[in-house]
Amino acid sequence: VKMFQDDMTKRVMYTGEAYDRAAAVSELPNGGQVFIDGDTYDSIAGALASCRGNPGPDEEASNPIVVDEGVYKMGDAAVPVFQVVSSHLAARTVKLQAVGNGDDPLATTAYWHAPGATSSYRLWKSDPSMPPCPPVVIVFICAFKFKKVDEAVGKTKGSVCLNRFCKCVRSCLVRFNGYLCQEDHGCFMTVFGRAEDAILMCIELNICLMKEDWSPEVLACPE
Repeated sequence: VKMFQDDMTKRVMYTGEAYDRAAAVSELPNGGQVFIDGDTYDSIAGALASCRGNPGPDEEASNPIVVDEGVYKMGDAAVPVFQVVSSHLAARTVKLQAVGNGDDPLATTAYWHAPGATSSYRLWKSDPSMPPCPPVVIVFICAFKFKKVDEAVGKTKGSVCLNRFCKCVRSCLVRFNGYLCQEDHGCFMTVFGRAEDAILMCIELNICLMKEDWSPEVLACPE
């Protein structure tokens, strides 16, 4: 962060990477929503976990809930974004999802994009108006035998290879309405609301991988 002071008014201003990040995140929420980036969440997660409201004698405590709003492209960085909301207003997040903008397209889908996510609100608070969870299609994706590829080409080129594979997976998920549940070193658990989308995503992923500019060492690897 860079700080400077106006010579006349003595008002302090801040610029730099932190300012740019805060300005980009501020473009995402609707009015009244509280959005933070991943670094901020990591620094306050412990405090949020122990935070409790101070209800009156006939009131229910209002506890903070953190909702994953997905990963956004901000400049050259992929930035995780979270919404912090009172448990009393949890249902509001279903109807008021991130606005986003043309400069920061969604790179990874958010919590409410998951098939059947709206019905999970019943886990937070009983609400009979919420629909039951619909059928979903679960797809596991993995960089096949990547450990052997990594050993054959070396850690540096192996890391580049894995990053390209993961980039292809994420881009195809967004295009075919897939939701990323978990990711671990090139292994993905994803879910779709329609089997057609799941199959088309898998086909498109193969095409995407064929178009990547893989290094000669990777292409020569027998695995």
